[in-house]
Amino acid sequence: MKKNNNIKVAAILGVSIIIAAIILSSSGTFRSSKDHCYYKVYEQLKSSGSSDGRAAHLARARCK
Repeated sequence: MKKNNNIKVAAILGVSIIIAAIILSSSGTFRSSKDHCYYKVYEQLKSSGSSDGRAAHLARARCK
């Protein structure tokens, strides 16, 4: 009886971890340092008056 209960607990825990990972990965909270650099530089360039294309090109070049 106890072994069967441990299996149920392990299964519930495993499913919970998988669901949490799916939710976090789809919410966009995980970013690499390269992605973070790109968005930061892109926003700075956009706020200084660069066009979308120019800001994207320069941000990609600066964050290699």
